[in-house]
Amino acid sequence: MSARHTLALVCLLCAACPNRTQAPAPPAQGSQAAPAGPGTAAPEADGPRPELPTVRLEAGPFVMGSEGSRAGGQDCERPRHERSLERPVDIDRTEVTNAAYARFLASPAAKNHRLCHSEEPPDKDHTPGRPDERELAWGAVREPFDPVGRADHPVVCVDWFDAYAFAAWAGRRLPSEAEWERAARGRDGRTYPWGEAPPVDGGAARANLLDPADGVAMTAPVGSFPTGAAPCGALDLSGNVWEWTADAFYAYEGAPEDTPEDGSLYVLRGGGWNSPSPFLLRGAMRAAKPRTFRSAAVGFRTVRDVPEEAR
Repeated sequence: MSARHTLALVCLLCAACPNRTQAPAPPAQGSQAAPAGPGTAAPEADGPRPELPTVRLEAGPFVMGSEGSRAGGQDCERPRHERSLERPVDIDRTEVTNAAYARFLASPAAKNHRLCHSEEPPDKDHTPGRPDERELAWGAVREPFDPVGRADHPVVCVDWFDAYAFAAWAGRRLPSEAEWERAARGRDGRTYPWGEAPPVDGGAARANLLDPADGVAMTAPVGSFPTGAAPCGALDLSGNVWEWTADAFYAYEGAPEDTPEDGSLYVLRGGGWNSPSPFLLRGAMRAAKPRTFRSAAVGFRTVRDVPEEAR
């Protein structure tokens, strides 16, 4: 094991998101056990699935990562490099909502665990958790999972296994880091989905973060900040909630030897409503948590592989 594996990591979400769970046994690097077929439809026996509007990410090269702390980023983002999306994928236009997640909870799949990850903890309950006292002090509501009153808000307090199970049930999967960053930064490696301007500029907000100027105390209904859209048309890739990805927290290929990594943790992207700084909303930003971590500022979106005949 390299020295990078033993590096002590700090919480990258923010002071409002304590590490409340222990990491499971380390999985294989970058692995995600496939459902019945990655991005394929779940059987009808598992219940009707919600409509999840998507936008297309075309195949081809794009810029990923940053030059680290010497250039205004984090050292775990090194190096800035060209990556290629080998095949097109459809990524959810917004984060998964309470209404969509409620349909999953009502399905047999949420209880029989037939589509769940093989390393999911025993007796797993996919019902979202609740904010802790620190998150309540920062503005979280006590019952964020409300499929009626907060139907169009992103589902939060879900861990990686919850997100994986929903995605498999919906005939989707979680996005890889590369797919997520391609959506958030376009092909040109921009700082934010909308470009280089800060999230709050001249009194107008392009994203939901911990800033009274955005007019939101906690999560906002998905799609509330259309001026923050990415080049592909996806919304809320910066702010609102951090989003789980499929990948373990490993250094990128070609990274310097001292680059932080820890394969027992999984990567979150995008920043959330409790992010106190625009730094956390950058498209290259990487946070890392155990797969059993839940927070009122963490949700997810999914991707769907594009069939060969539709490319």
